[in-house]
Amino acid sequence: MNWDDSYLFKPDDIQAAYAAGAEGVIYNAAEQEEFEGHVKDSGNNPVGAEVAHEYHFADEFKGQLVIPFVHVVKRYPNMWPGPAQLRGDCVSHSCRSALAGTVTMESHLGIPDSESGKIEEAPDVSPEAEAQGVFATESHYWHRGKDSDGWHIGAAAKVVLSKSGAVIRKNYPDIGVDLTRYDPKMAGRWGKTPPPPEVVDATNNHLFRTATTLKSDEEWRDFLGKGFFIGHDGSEGFDTKRLDANGVARRKSSWSHSMAGIGYDDRPETHRTYGCAAVLILNSWGSNSVVGPRRIRGTDIDIPKGSFWALTKDFNRRAVAFSGANGWARKSLPDLNPGFS
Repeated sequence: MNWDDSYLFKPDDIQAAYAAGAEGVIYNAAEQEEFEGHVKDSGNNPVGAEVAHEYHFADEFKGQLVIPFVHVVKRYPNMWPGPAQLRGDCVSHSCRSALAGTVTMESHLGIPDSESGKIEEAPDVSPEAEAQGVFATESHYWHRGKDSDGWHIGAAAKVVLSKSGAVIRKNYPDIGVDLTRYDPKMAGRWGKTPPPPEVVDATNNHLFRTATTLKSDEEWRDFLGKGFFIGHDGSEGFDTKRLDANGVARRKSSWSHSMAGIGYDDRPETHRTYGCAAVLILNSWGSNSVVGPRRIRGTDIDIPKGSFWALTKDFNRRAVAFSGANGWARKSLPDLNPGFS
């Protein structure tokens, strides 16, 4: 299937395109090395296991239910599932969802900015912007350096650290760019040619300071437990039309697809039921996608629309956790973060 014409797709067509073999993810090892090199050059560590041990949170959340998404939904109740992607730009959607999660959790936890020392806030946005995902996807996708669709999360992460960070969905008339609503044509406005300097200057005010490559399931659990949301990609497909009572989708077919990680269930009862832990995955196919809500077992909390649980034994995906948002000035202090065990 030709992604070049994908802006003509309807939301239902996107699922069929992936099932037919369309590639939303095209991995590039050299770009991955460039991303990790950028992290190192910035004085940070791109290796998740080393970071978790250095900051003493490795295995901190072992055996626990980790659902940081509840604080995101509390702050932006209408943000997810967001608009359905209408071309092969799933990577920018998963990246945006991860950024929104991390910005909100850093605000909720009152984490001081690593440079200014100030405590920051998740931004106020219009109701339309919230329903459109709070932050834009297009501003990342402009930097992929090619006219065709398909990207990967490592390359997107480097853009978030260096060129286009968290960009609020609104009109930017000074640079002739309207990001109020997701627009697949706008996403392809700059393909192989980089966006002009004035556009970069307008979208780089809220860069992230670091991102970390995750290699193991346990790293997913522990980074999510600390409030760092995850963008990930791979080839696994899931049967999202037949979730079980707990919202678990089993492996089915193959998708070259990127999604976001927003929760992790490592409780003993989950291991007893399924033989492994489960990751809560947020898809980018909008409200038309037949996933969620389902009640999380043992709680009164539903998974968000557009999300499903995937068993860790069913996938092996490349993943990046985002942290260190250069955010917005705080107006008030947060409630304490409740734990779920």
